[in-house]
Amino acid sequence: MKPRVRHASALCMTAALVPLLALLPEEHEQGPVVLRLPVTAQEFAAAIGIAPETFSRALKRLEDDRILAREGVGRYRVLDPDGLKQAASPPID
Repeated sequence: MKPRVRHASALCMTAALVPLLALLPEEHEQGPVVLRLPVTAQEFAAAIGIAPETFSRALKRLEDDRILAREGVGRYRVLDPDGLKQAASPPID
């Protein structure tokens, strides 16, 4: 797969994943929102019909973009709520 196609595919997967993250249970006590996976990442990926590796790459992309920060197994702190919303609908070239 060409790099540009691979990049576009990753953006699409991330955009598809973000609305699902919004459905996750949240933890926040006067601080940043923390999303918690209710099952393992592998089970979550299977439930939404994607490969675990694809799910992992999408989360890693959100971490690399400083939108989420992993706080432990199945826990992700939202660093940039606006960035998370924007990731749900990436710009089309």
